Amino acid sequence: MRCFHTLTLAALLPLLAATSSAAVLTDITLFSANSEGNNWNGLLWNTQGVDTDPVHHYKLYVSANALGTVVPSFINHGDDITTRVALPLSGGAQTYSIYGEGVGIVFDPAQHFVLNLYLDGNQAAPAISGLQNLGNSALTAAGHPNGLGIFGGSGQAEAGTLSAITGGQMVTLSAFTWTTDGQRDVVWSTWANDAPYANGSGQLDYFGSFTLTVQDVQAAPEPSSAALVALATLGLALTRRR
Repeated sequence: MRCFHTLTLAALLPLLAATSSAAVLTDITLFSANSEGNNWNGLLWNTQGVDTDPVHHYKLYVSANALGTVVPSFINHGDDITTRVALPLSGGAQTYSIYGEGVGIVFDPAQHFVLNLYLDGNQAAPAISGLQNLGNSALTAAGHPNGLGIFGGSGQAEAGTLSAITGGQMVTLSAFTWTTDGQRDVVWSTWANDAPYANGSGQLDYFGSFTLTVQDVQAAPEPSSAALVALATLGLALTRRR
């Protein structure tokens, strides 16, 4: 009997450990919007390749280098599956710079941009949505029901929050900028700064950065997790008694 309880406890412990895992940023979109977050002008940059993006929007290229780096090294590349990202989110603040091909227009002063962040492979809805104005001075949560989805379809509801809890972590978008009048030319519309398309396209980029602050949280266990904890405790108690 003692062996049974010991084996039961040993089997439960890995299940308990598996209930928490680090968050991963798996999809990023950035699109044009008005001050309410309603999509406006139809511009979209995303981290998808053409194999999953029939609309063929501009690509969003991500770098761990500081925004001031003249020629950053990009995490994602090209115009295929290598355009995808999978960024593990560890504790503390993490800043990424972002680049996309510019469109060469003068924006209305009321223009805003939304940054949608998707976590842990869930593409159905963003976990975090940030709204920023043209001057990069007023970051707020975006919560409009008519945002743009990963592939540019309208009617995608925004998250309405700058923070999300997943895998025992609270992930917060603490900063987001998107500059449309800078003098940089690093990427192409569907290619990062690497061969055979290096040194930009001749069209000035839009670029910016975002910062995520990650904190561990002590979340209350879900019912299934609570049941596992109770069973493990009971097994341990019975083992000690015998």
